[in-house]
Amino acid sequence: MDHLTRSDLNALLTSSDGWCVSLYAPTHRNGAPEDQIRFKEQLNDAERGLIERGMRTSDAADFLAPARHLLTAANFWRAAGDGLALFLADGTLRTYRLPLSFAECVIVGQRFHVTPVLPYLSGDGRFYILALSQNHVGVLEGTAHTVHAITIPKLPANLPAAEAQHDRDEPLNYHTHPAPVGRALAAVYHGQGVGIDDHKTELRKYFQAIDKAITAALDDRPFPLVMATVDYLAAMYRALSKYPQLVNEQIKGNPEHLSARELRDRAWPLVAPIFKARTLKAIARCRQLAGTGRTANELAEVLMAAHRGELESLFVVAGREIWGRFDPVTGYVEEHAIRESTSEELVNLAATDALKHGRVVEVVEPDGAFENVAVTGVYFTPMAKHGK
Repeated sequence: MDHLTRSDLNALLTSSDGWCVSLYAPTHRNGAPEDQIRFKEQLNDAERGLIERGMRTSDAADFLAPARHLLTAANFWRAAGDGLALFLADGTLRTYRLPLSFAECVIVGQRFHVTPVLPYLSGDGRFYILALSQNHVGVLEGTAHTVHAITIPKLPANLPAAEAQHDRDEPLNYHTHPAPVGRALAAVYHGQGVGIDDHKTELRKYFQAIDKAITAALDDRPFPLVMATVDYLAAMYRALSKYPQLVNEQIKGNPEHLSARELRDRAWPLVAPIFKARTLKAIARCRQLAGTGRTANELAEVLMAAHRGELESLFVVAGREIWGRFDPVTGYVEEHAIRESTSEELVNLAATDALKHGRVVEVVEPDGAFENVAVTGVYFTPMAKHGK
């Protein structure tokens, strides 16, 4: 499967000068013939959509050619996840095989349709795993679905390397890298160290060097950090750590015996409540602000506020779609009872504009305060109504 990042999402949000095709489909892990059959039919739908919007038949065929090449790429389908998301613009093709089962849809428009992938990013959260032992140390970045090793500058490779550093005037060259199958991380260091009698003192120095490197490297993105180590090392590290989001619980045991995926699987239950609590807190705050002039759920008002960057956050109700047109100059919204060739999905438009301004977009279930709405925006300050 593929890894969809926020950087990928930001690239998708960049405006295009031409048509954009967004394609979503449920797929079978390890592939199934019906996946390719469905994909071919969806590409045919996309071609018809492009032609309906004025593109010549030959140009539409050329436009879709990069996607059609995937029909015969056996390896592509063998590595399928639960769902496929494909984004195609002139000269750009991005595909993501993800652990989400999407409803089948093809959308041709002047921007990409990204709301179906938002739960993959907004609901998962990002976190780190510190795999810590005296023999190896390394850091992984994970989400609910993915995990990969990351490089931390000046991170000691292990205790002997840290001891050697104490006796050298010039720094050693440390780094971590993915290890062979069956190990989460491997460390490489160059040079020999001199033993120190006071083992606990050396452990503290070792942990201080680790914590200093991690805190410095992750200062601009201090996501929760889960330790994977034995109890007595965890207690010692926790006592001296200055990392602001060190998770109270740990993955117990020697991390050298666990793969990266196993570490992620054990870490996720420890951090998932943190992310859920943040979402619930945001929802509760939204409800508290209702009636204060800080919230809006009328589509025209939310669209204008999102376009202008006036929203602090936006709540998008899962599965809700509204097709129509929006004029950002006048604020006029025209809703279409059925999807037309000139229609744009307006919930996606609100989310896209909010994301372009760097705002938080939460995907919520259609119940409670969000039962009868498609979007709810939260203003920074009480605002006058737009689009009236």
